[in-house]
Formats: sequence, structure tokens, C-alpha cells
Amino acid sequence: MRLTRHTDYGLRLLMYLALEASTSGGHASGPPRQVAQIARAFGVSAHHLSKVAQTLVKAGFLVATRGRSGGFRLARPAAQIIVGDVVRATEPDFELADCFAGEDRCVVQSCCELSGVLEDARQAFMARLDAVTVERLVAAKQQMTIALRIDRTHT
Repeated sequence: MRLTRHTDYGLRLLMYLALEASTSGGHASGPPRQVAQIARAFGVSAHHLSKVAQTLVKAGFLVATRGRSGGFRLARPAAQIIVGDVVRATEPDFELADCFAGEDRCVVQSCCELSGVLEDARQAFMARLDAVTVERLVAAKQQMTIALRIDRTHT
């Protein structure tokens, strides 16, 4: 199984904002951060990351603030954001093979065990993601802050 870039960027964005929130002097969701700043930290496209941010706002994971000092911040604490929920909100589908699309794409679907095995695997995959929060993804806060070159002197 391979997650889309949209999901990958969504998780990275949430992780960055979780780091900000964890070191923002008691602010539960951290200061708003602009997409360009986060995109530079990860070396990814700001344009694509902006689209991802809008998806996360619509799904209720982020809050957007307009204006000169605007940007994005977590809508709730990172400990309350379940990775499986983020993946469900950002992935377009979970069809692991053509057999999930119906008999018109797989002539042996009615008698083949493959779709059941793949469905079991998908459920196990999602169950594992459901057991992890965004907060856990940034447990190595100091190392991540250094790797992302987050400047703590101006927050």
C-alpha cells in the first residue's frame, strides 16, 4: 500500500504545527504558521501544501487565519488528532486492487479469496494508524526542531 503525496504532506504539516504548539509557551494550538514557511522546512511545493492545508481545514484538523499575521494552526491538541482519521480524510480511496471495484473489473471476484485477504490487511493497517496520534509522531521534539530548522528565538 502506498499513501498519496497529499496524505504524506498532510501528516508532515500536522507534525510541524504540533511541534510549534508543543513549544509555544502554553498556547494549546501554537501560533499560526504560513504554508511557505512549512514548505521550505520540508523542501516541498508550497502550492501543493496549500491545497493539502485546505483539505485539513475542511476536515477539522486545522484552523486558518487570514491577514498579515495569519496562517494555519492545529484545530485541537496533537494528542487528539488520530493518524488514521487524517489518512481517511486525505486518501481518495482504499482500493488495494481491481477486485474492490466490482465484478466488471475482476471476473473471479465472486469466488476468489484475494479481496477478503486484502480487506483484512487494509483493516489491520488502519487499526494501527488509529492507535497513533500526531503527538506521538513528534515525540523526538528537539531532534525534529533541529532537522526542520525551526527557530525558537522568534516564536
